[in-house]
Amino acid sequence: MKRKSLRNLRHSAVHPVRPVRHHTVWSIAALVCLACVVSVNALPAQKPPSPDDCVFRVTVFTEKGARLPDAEFTAHPFGKKKPHWDGYSDVRGDFAFRVSFMGEYEIEVKAKGYETQTKKVTSEGGEKLDIVFNLVPRAPKKP
Repeated sequence: MKRKSLRNLRHSAVHPVRPVRHHTVWSIAALVCLACVVSVNALPAQKPPSPDDCVFRVTVFTEKGARLPDAEFTAHPFGKKKPHWDGYSDVRGDFAFRVSFMGEYEIEVKAKGYETQTKKVTSEGGEKLDIVFNLVPRAPKKP
């Protein structure tokens, strides 16, 4: 098999594939980096935790003492109806949230097949409160 020389390829009708130029790759990389910086700067600034903040650590149990995952919770300052914190308990039945001012809060926990429970909790500055919910199964509906 004969090998063609580059000198003959330059004069032929078919041109060889041009290699990717380095400046093209670098300009794409620069655009990707710029997009990352812009997206990070677009995130809302979060307030750093204060030593005066109170942390509520909540664990949800069943009536038999087993931890209950995926229990839905909502929490808000007492007297307000709109939830300020909401979510689901993790696989161990735990969830936690931080509050920045002292006062009373209302925490509501509900799960499929269980009665909804609500607790009123008072926070004081700089402490960690452990709160336990023992959910009771919902009574079966009468036919």
